[in-house]
Amino acid sequence: MLWIGLVVNALAIVLGIGAGHLFQLEIPKKAQVSLLSFLAALLIFSALRNGLYLFSQFEMVSLLKAFFVSWACLVISSVGFRKSPLHRIFSTFTKSAQDSVANPNLNSNNWMKAIQIGTAFYALSPLNFIACALAGIYSQTSEIWILVPFVVKALFDFIASLSLSNSLRIGSLAITIPTATSQLLLIWIFAQAAVFSSKTDAPMQMCATAITVLYLCLHSAIVLLGWNKSVKLFPYTPALLLALMADILLP
Repeated sequence: MLWIGLVVNALAIVLGIGAGHLFQLEIPKKAQVSLLSFLAALLIFSALRNGLYLFSQFEMVSLLKAFFVSWACLVISSVGFRKSPLHRIFSTFTKSAQDSVANPNLNSNNWMKAIQIGTAFYALSPLNFIACALAGIYSQTSEIWILVPFVVKALFDFIASLSLSNSLRIGSLAITIPTATSQLLLIWIFAQAAVFSSKTDAPMQMCATAITVLYLCLHSAIVLLGWNKSVKLFPYTPALLLALMADILLP
């Protein structure tokens, strides 16, 4: 089950590229708004189900400790990212990818540009980190709901691939390379951390990471619903790695 989400996401990208390239398929704006609302509802469900699972597995004292650790990681991540050179590097890279999409003279078989776009908008998207983190930390369970963020990302990537296929043509298939690579790496990191945590009897057992995922799911839902367009979500995503280290290292 661990890799089902990765396969579903890759298929969604390929289907989006194929439908856009072969049939010039486009989703009307009104339908897109309805779809985004549906995706937001799925993320809220995932967050609630995650919360119920945590309440069933941990004592309140442990949850409160994990909550404050998660909150600290989110604050450090947001402030640290904005003040570090990474913010400027990421902004420049994203802007370059946006210019590639808008460039009417883009070579229809430019695979390198497709990889750049795939890295900026697919691999480095907050939804990618959320989906991989949730699948990784719960890799030892057989719960279906842990794949919900992957379904959301797959549908979101399907919509994006429809439009990108018109400019990148067949070269847009290269988008799957950085997407799948990043997912393999992220799922492996979080899954290995979960296994290590269980073997060493770490007190929080990935609880802070799970709470951070819960927050990011709710924040993503708010963004998709258009309720908060001023706050960017990406600066908070490094909090997942900070929370992961806290879960393993903190007594």
